[in-house]
Amino acid sequence: GCPPRLHGALQLLGDLVIVGALIFVTGGLASPFPFLLLLPVCIAALMLGLRAALTTAGGAFAVYGLLAVLQLYHVLPAPPGAGLAPLPPLSSLAFQLSINAAGFALAALLTSYLAHSAQASEERLRSEREATERLRALSGDVLDSVDSGVVAADTEGGVILANPAALRILRQEEIPAGSSLSALMPFVGRAWPDLLRQLAERGSARAEAVLDGIGTPVGCTVSPL
Repeated sequence: GCPPRLHGALQLLGDLVIVGALIFVTGGLASPFPFLLLLPVCIAALMLGLRAALTTAGGAFAVYGLLAVLQLYHVLPAPPGAGLAPLPPLSSLAFQLSINAAGFALAALLTSYLAHSAQASEERLRSEREATERLRALSGDVLDSVDSGVVAADTEGGVILANPAALRILRQEEIPAGSSLSALMPFVGRAWPDLLRQLAERGSARAEAVLDGIGTPVGCTVSPL
């Protein structure tokens, strides 16, 4: 099959030819569509990089300049949309060609810069995501390996997770769906709403009590995460 870069180059060349034909049939130098030549330039920058974008910008300028020269010297027949409008003077034509050349080059540079910045940002995001996944896995391994029971809950007291040591102490196989701290760790003589209120007021809370129904004495430190 055709190599991707060669296929892309042929596609861009075809785009330039098609846009050049459109410019010719809609008035040549008087056509309102020369800006469409910017599209292949931008596509080249996004697909193939700065060098290809600048090459395509040169090709766009060559297409537009060739149309101008052929129309100026009457090599081509008058475009269907040109009517009887006179050709611009050489000074005006040179200025018009210069503006278009600068526009093509600026489009190539700007689009290439934006594409490079987007690619760099995507690579940084991918690296950060991988680092986060590694940290999450490491944290999970550490949490699973400690002997102390660790239970995490939201601000309403809904249990989010419990490590294996906590499940062993609480004599649970897994966290029941929708469990609350009061249901998972019922303390004799201590109420979880009071502990959470103390946590909000002092920044920490401590409870030493017996688990209701199990009879296991536990010491529990409650801290904000």
